[in-house]
Amino acid sequence: KPAEGRKESGRSCRPQRRNSLSVVFSIDLETTGLDPNVHGIVEFAAIMADTHHAFQPRVLHRYLRLEGLVWSEYCLELHASLIPVILALTKNKDPKVIHPNDLAYAFERWITDVGYNETKRNAAVAAKRITPSGKNFASFDKGFLDKVGCGSIYRHRTADPVMLYYNPGKHGDVLPSTDQCLELAASEGALLPTTKAAHTAVEDAWAVLDLLTFKYTGKTCYEVWKHQGA
Repeated sequence: KPAEGRKESGRSCRPQRRNSLSVVFSIDLETTGLDPNVHGIVEFAAIMADTHHAFQPRVLHRYLRLEGLVWSEYCLELHASLIPVILALTKNKDPKVIHPNDLAYAFERWITDVGYNETKRNAAVAAKRITPSGKNFASFDKGFLDKVGCGSIYRHRTADPVMLYYNPGKHGDVLPSTDQCLELAASEGALLPTTKAAHTAVEDAWAVLDLLTFKYTGKTCYEVWKHQGA
């Protein structure tokens, strides 16, 4: 549903692609550590949205099974409340909990199911190959996703919202954190549910979309859609 007081004005709920930059996929992971060669993914979220709010965002959310994972002390403490949730869902055989080897298939199937179809501009651009968005996606999330077979799903180029909020005079040579970007957006009038990273996959994927869409349209996904997605 659109946010209260806003009408769809006849807009279709199916994605209507105006150009190759209109649709973005915000992706976020929660992991057991920082090294994809040692650690693993425990939570995955992808949200497909239009930067001009042309259709209601679509959400894919999965937890990954915990067997055999190596944890860093920091992530074990950070995700202490998440572990029992995943264990309980696993015990109840909830379909939201999948094996890491099944993540690539689930991701690709979802991209097709939500109706995304990239028009080929040339023979080198594969159909359904997405442009990922995320804070530090290229330097962090991508390494973990590549390890579980997702590398063919997305392009190498990524959309990171941090540069939209980076001020060299203020931040120097250290790029702003997610919290700092959210605080800057809020100070510019962005309507947000919080100015703090949640360290949960769905909430942090929404935060990236809010940061991007606010700069493009002056409205966050939260303002328009209240973070609702099928």
